[in-house]
Amino acid sequence: MLFADAVYKDYLEFRKNYPKDPYIIWVHDYHLMLLPQMIRNKINDSNLRLMFFLHIPFPHPVIWENIAASRELLEGLLHCDIIGFHIFEYQKHFMNACLRELNVEINEFVINAKSISGIEVKTISCPIGINPTRFIQTSRDDEIKIARRNLRIRYQNKTIVLGVDRLDYMKGVYQKLKGIERFTEKYKEMKNEIVFIQLAIPSRQNVPSYQKLKNSVHQLVSEINGKSIKTPIIEHWDQSLDFKQLVTVYSASDICLITSVRDGMNLVAFEYVASQNQHHGLLLLSEFAGAERSLAHGVVSFNPWNPDEIADALNEALKMSKEEKEAKHKWAFNHVTKHTADNWANILISELVDSGY
Repeated sequence: MLFADAVYKDYLEFRKNYPKDPYIIWVHDYHLMLLPQMIRNKINDSNLRLMFFLHIPFPHPVIWENIAASRELLEGLLHCDIIGFHIFEYQKHFMNACLRELNVEINEFVINAKSISGIEVKTISCPIGINPTRFIQTSRDDEIKIARRNLRIRYQNKTIVLGVDRLDYMKGVYQKLKGIERFTEKYKEMKNEIVFIQLAIPSRQNVPSYQKLKNSVHQLVSEINGKSIKTPIIEHWDQSLDFKQLVTVYSASDICLITSVRDGMNLVAFEYVASQNQHHGLLLLSEFAGAERSLAHGVVSFNPWNPDEIADALNEALKMSKEEKEAKHKWAFNHVTKHTADNWANILISELVDSGY
């Protein structure tokens, strides 16, 4: 209600100056799925336009219907004019959930919600992007070039495999380490040629389950490094980096390994590709990250729940020809530079306008 009250206050101020103009509200993410209905209940205005975007995966309807408030959440969203998702899979799950729970009619991605909210609701899939120019330009700075060279010297010019994740269950850091452990067992001849840098950004540090995850990750890193005869194979950094430091490790690494067990999009993948505009590093990406659908032809995909698949993906990357790496990077880079955050926002706003809302 606090959000609805704040919107209503802004609406009244807007109407003083623009009595008949469309008033557009864009609501973001699962925390506020009930907000559209609250806003409609507060504001009775035919010129009100409501848009919602979900930044996480929408689950399969069979899973969704086990949520206690599943029906109420769907009805809350069906007070929007447009509802957006990162990929079609999430859009399809949402529409099927509406069919199963609310028995509404759907025609060409438009949901007839007149019995619920008095309107028809358009659904759309539109993957978000980043501002790639910032990463591209920073990676070309002389300061970054020097830092990048020093980092590679520090690791004796070994192949650098990078992981950048929040320490969160959905990011699959533990699964990544199990895959690395399997790699060291399955491809023994390669393990002394590489170093894994895992940047684990602290997350929800006061939550016991996250403290347990952190301890499990640290223990597994120690076990894997303890098996190494020479230098430790994993460098584990429990910290955040500033922007220039982040671009340095992005651009210095040869491979980026993303093992999300479920991810709406995962913008680390896009940031890595943008930062690699000179080095042509290779992206290994979980098939359960939304970004994998967008970058499919420019990455090596795998199932993060299977340590053997992670190990095999790493081995494939290490043996891949320079020409194939460059071709994959070119494809991914073209996507990242075309499908920017600005482009994403413009498409969704245009959909709202072009649909006649």
